[in-house]
Amino acid sequence: MSEHVERESYQYHAYLLRVWREAGQERWKLSLQTTASPQIRYFATLEELVVFLAQLMHS
Repeated sequence: MSEHVERESYQYHAYLLRVWREAGQERWKLSLQTTASPQIRYFATLEELVVFLAQLMHS
């Protein structure tokens, strides 16, 4: 079986994760950008990011 066929047999999501903190701020900010489009999701907390990923994996 070719590698191309094997790749089609599973589902995956690829994201670029960014984590940053602005000067003078204590809180970190987070974003995920899909590799398939310029869409970016922003998260105020790590917990929000984890909830998003959990929902994505259970859909």
